[in-house]
Amino acid sequence: MFEIFNILYVGTLILPNITLYSDVNYLWPRNPPLEAVTEISMHREWWREDGDGKCKYVGLVVPFNRSWPEIVKTKNTETTIPAESDINKISGRAYLINRKVCSGKADIPIFKVATLPHAEFLTKASMPIHAQDLQGLKDEDKPKWLPQVLERIERVSHHDATAKVFMEYTLANIKIVAETQEAAAKAELSNDAKAQNKGTNN
Repeated sequence: MFEIFNILYVGTLILPNITLYSDVNYLWPRNPPLEAVTEISMHREWWREDGDGKCKYVGLVVPFNRSWPEIVKTKNTETTIPAESDINKISGRAYLINRKVCSGKADIPIFKVATLPHAEFLTKASMPIHAQDLQGLKDEDKPKWLPQVLERIERVSHHDATAKVFMEYTLANIKIVAETQEAAAKAELSNDAKAQNKGTNN
């Protein structure tokens, strides 16, 4: 089923990351089960057109286990770190944002992802989270945790209403996201350029 998400990688323009901040502090349990999801609400900087007080970015936070080897490259060496041997160990938390909610407007389906490594126990409201779209990413840059996390959300959705709503909304709107994300990227780049020019002229 998750092959459908591959359409989100298609595109000629790499979308810029956006910076999100949690609406509240989220304190994560130190030893939570991997098979768990948490709804999260976030916002952008207040001065943006869709910033704090105007729009919210909502989705899920899902823990993941590093089930793949990592290659660490330096100037003269290349080291392979084996996959995590403890399959129940949380290696980090994935943020999947699938909806933009703006006051007085219909919800906008999106799909942006981010991650916090090392299983951080606290997501502070002041902590920036850099969320990215999947469009245009090279194979080596694609989130390795994404298949695992999507499969986890699907399993949890059988008994968790929050996961079920997330999965149903995402799958129902994924083609719309794929069709609109490049246009959204161009608009985002244009808005950033205007903001920079305004700052230069002031």
